[in-house]
Amino acid sequence: NIKACHRTLANASIRWGDFSSIEAEVLAGDFIYLDPPYHPIGELSFTRYTKENFTEFDQMRLRDFVLRLTERGAHVMLSNSNTPFIRELYAGEPFRHHVVLAPRAVNCKPLERNHVEELLITNYPTAYGSTQRGAIAAGSPIRSRPARQLHRIVA
Repeated sequence: NIKACHRTLANASIRWGDFSSIEAEVLAGDFIYLDPPYHPIGELSFTRYTKENFTEFDQMRLRDFVLRLTERGAHVMLSNSNTPFIRELYAGEPFRHHVVLAPRAVNCKPLERNHVEELLITNYPTAYGSTQRGAIAAGSPIRSRPARQLHRIVA
C-alpha cells in the first residue's frame, strides 16, 4: 500500500552513496538499513554495480562500520548473499542471521527465474529471532523497535 509506505517513510532519510558518509550523523536509537552490493554466490554471479567493484575488503569495512554503529546504540539491518564468507564475517555477537527467500525476475534463462536465499543481518533481536533456512519469505514484516531516523545506504 503506497499510502502506508508514505506514512512510514515521511520522516526518513533515504540516501545513496558510500555507507561511511553517514557515520557522524548516526545517533543512539536510529535505525539504519544497508543494502550493499552482494557478495558473489558463484563465479558467474553479477555483483559489479559500479565501476569500482565492492570487494571482500569492502565487505569487511562494512562489517566494521556496523560494529561502530552498534557501539553508538543504532539498530542496524543489512542484506547480503547467504554465502559462507558473509555468514563467517557476521558470526557471533552482536549479529543475528535471518535467511529469506527473495524472488529473482532477471535471468537470461527464463525458466531459472526463481527464489534465491538472502541473508538479513541485524544487530538487535527481532520478533523472529535467528532463523533457519527459508523460515522468512521475502516481504514478511521484520519488526524492530521504533527509531528516530531511517537511512538506506547503497554502497
